[in-house]
Amino acid sequence: MDKKKRVIIFEDQELLRDLFTLVIERLGCEVDFYESPFYFPVNQCIECLKNGSKRCADILLTDIVMPVVSGLDFIEDWLTKGCKIPQIGIMSGYWTDDKIIRAKKLGGTILEKPVPVSTLSSWLKECINKIDNAKKIEYHHSEY
Repeated sequence: MDKKKRVIIFEDQELLRDLFTLVIERLGCEVDFYESPFYFPVNQCIECLKNGSKRCADILLTDIVMPVVSGLDFIEDWLTKGCKIPQIGIMSGYWTDDKIIRAKKLGGTILEKPVPVSTLSSWLKECINKIDNAKKIEYHHSEY
């Protein structure tokens, strides 16, 4: 059986955090959620880097507009430090051309707020499948 996928959510609206957590847990994933990246325990990322996994989570779901630091700034900082997150979803109700370009450069999937539950669920299932398929390919390559 595959290890549970780990999802980190950064969303400043409690009601949305609760809704997203419910949807993600129903898909069998482990969820950590924070009001802002500012509250994320940086030592988790440092431990991942020390252990060589460079992966603090399988999926990151973040809002752009949050207290203290924006989701885009946090992702950029995280990736610059060497953290690798296979799937990144970036949510906003205030997309500009510049933000869209930046989100795509960071490897993020753009999710327009309010994000319908069906859209979130479909995107998460797609992410899980991509991660599982990547692991299968990785496993097959390691056999040779």
